[in-house]
Amino acid sequence: MDVGVGPGPLRFGVFELDTRAGELRRCGRRVPLQHQPFEILCALLERPGELLTREELRTRVWRNGAYVDFERGINKAMVKLRDALGDDADSPRFIETLPRHGYRFIGEVGPLPAPPVAGLDIPQPIVAAAPAAPAPATGAPPPQARRGALRFAALALVVVALCALWLALRVPARDLRIVESVQLTHSASTKLTYPGGHFSMLQGDGKSLYFNEIASSGAISIMRLPLGGGEPEPLDFGIPNLLMYSLSPDASELLAARVPPLEYQSDAHELWRLPLHGGAPVRLGAVRGNWAGWSRDGQRVYYYDAFDKDSQGRLAVVRRDGSGAHLVLSGDGDVQDAVESPDGTRLRYNSFLRLQRLQIWEAGRDGSAPHPLFPMWSPTTQYCCGRWSADGRSYIFQGGQAVHSDLWLLSEEHRWFAAAPAPVRLSSGPISLTSPVPAPDGRTVYAFGEQAQGELVHYDSERREFTRYLGGISAEGVSFSRAGDYVAYSSYPQAELWRMRSDGTDRHQLTFAPMQAFAPAWSPDGHRIAFMARENAAQPYQIYVVSADGGHAQALTAEASDQFFPVWAPDGSALVFSGHPFKPDGIRIIELGTRTARLAPDSQDLCCASWIPNDTRLLASSVQGHHLVRYDPVSGERTDVYRGPFQYFACSHDGRYVYFDSGIGAHPAINRVPIGGGPPEHVADLDDVRRTHGLFGLWMNLAPDDFPIVLRNTSSQQIYALTLGPP
Repeated sequence: MDVGVGPGPLRFGVFELDTRAGELRRCGRRVPLQHQPFEILCALLERPGELLTREELRTRVWRNGAYVDFERGINKAMVKLRDALGDDADSPRFIETLPRHGYRFIGEVGPLPAPPVAGLDIPQPIVAAAPAAPAPATGAPPPQARRGALRFAALALVVVALCALWLALRVPARDLRIVESVQLTHSASTKLTYPGGHFSMLQGDGKSLYFNEIASSGAISIMRLPLGGGEPEPLDFGIPNLLMYSLSPDASELLAARVPPLEYQSDAHELWRLPLHGGAPVRLGAVRGNWAGWSRDGQRVYYYDAFDKDSQGRLAVVRRDGSGAHLVLSGDGDVQDAVESPDGTRLRYNSFLRLQRLQIWEAGRDGSAPHPLFPMWSPTTQYCCGRWSADGRSYIFQGGQAVHSDLWLLSEEHRWFAAAPAPVRLSSGPISLTSPVPAPDGRTVYAFGEQAQGELVHYDSERREFTRYLGGISAEGVSFSRAGDYVAYSSYPQAELWRMRSDGTDRHQLTFAPMQAFAPAWSPDGHRIAFMARENAAQPYQIYVVSADGGHAQALTAEASDQFFPVWAPDGSALVFSGHPFKPDGIRIIELGTRTARLAPDSQDLCCASWIPNDTRLLASSVQGHHLVRYDPVSGERTDVYRGPFQYFACSHDGRYVYFDSGIGAHPAINRVPIGGGPPEHVADLDDVRRTHGLFGLWMNLAPDDFPIVLRNTSSQQIYALTLGPP
């Protein structure tokens, strides 16, 4: 039965709350907790199981009203409270979030049992008096036999005692936490941790770690980090641009794909076996795919066979010599990073529906009975890339939101008559941890650690280099009002919408987590901002409009369909947006007065449109890419502007040029072409700019002076050794 906060201490889980002492304790040890998180916990425990609104918390915790930004304050306080409890917003044990309403305490709460009081009659165990030794009976065992039996009994007692001691000293896997971390690398190079797929990019055998580095040109190198000491070193197999996937169980070979620069997302690559101790690389038969991993015995290779005609991702298996390929299972979206269980009966793998949710699934080794490993987890949680520990006692994986990931542990120690264990979070902090690799010693886990951060830079044509801009804010999707006096942007990596004056003053946050906002666009009168956003990975992006002074953001339509990259009509009466950038959804126009939307004629193969200044036409790209056109949204007529590689593009403010980011190749650059078509003109080199891969790739735009702005990568991205132990 749930009880609220009373005069005495309360217990929930392994925690005790003492309101008189103002302390939170875990297993009797004090847990440091600041005043506001402590007050929130007290308020929740007063009414367990009931909704506590954010307004009620404002009245109780921020009584004097001195805290101006209440929304930011309560979000920070809740993060600190959950960290202290080891709780998670997406799979809560104690505190449940009710979006837009408040919070509810869902754990079991009860009074702390009182200690024994002196003077009470405590029953004592009854000990029988030792009987007198009986006289030896006729036929009784001789003294030697009795002594042998006593020795055997004593030996049995010793064995039982040792077993009990071992069980007492052995820390259950579910109780392990990260107790120490050591940074192993200190380089500024870019490590490939998220190569357009969803699989672990770190491999190791206890002696060395293997990973990929990527240059600004897109060239990929396989690196080896010796764990005995030393710096990472590149491995040369005589084949350029190899993307590593997996290390064989005996640590003698790597599996890798030969990929074009910055095109590792394509669906079919040559697969190769790369010997680590001499010998020539061996092609894996005629097999092609964009992920591959070894079976536990090293005799077979699982590989992701891309999509079939029904858009089902295929996981297949082949012998190590490339023969005998056959299908294991199909799934909706990518099916990658398959790993066999220690007993060889199951597979766990990553399943990703494009631009939707990333999950770990489990199936029989033959592909039978596929199902999500954690079906009840919140749809906002993305989790993947799990590995079993060497002793099979635990399964360690990464999980979190789109912009941050922690390490989690699932105990594989199942007890009789006990419920299946729930995952526990191993890490919580500013560093995002990915691609866990359990070491053979059972106590160490290696992982990538990243603190994502960017710096906005602007091209200085006189110095011919990129320099800090707008104070070097960490932002993408930067958009300027028509007068150029205000700026709207999406913070990186939080994806929160902000606006400020162009001199950096009057800064104001417009959206808050869990909403992820991107691509802000100012209305012509400068009073409103349109943007695309979603609240969790299971939802499609939708277009919202919010006042530039803040307030409630309103969804443009009630449609549950993909809506990307909004732009305003020159007179502010309508908004133009695209469907999914990888699908032929076309360009849609919505009249704001009637909220009616229509598909622009003959636009099914176009996306990502923007109005051309001083023109009635739009600039748009083809869904297939590598094609920019000038498009009339009334007649559907179009004319070519540019054909060739590009990522982001933007019109100059006078409507005469289109600037675009080449993005790929040996010498990435920003170029421009006349709006009426013509040969590209070079604007700026990007060779020396280490760029941030943001929410939608390598973002760029133009400042009011028509020179490019990009987000430079200032993230700390290293490899860590993490030691597990009791908390």
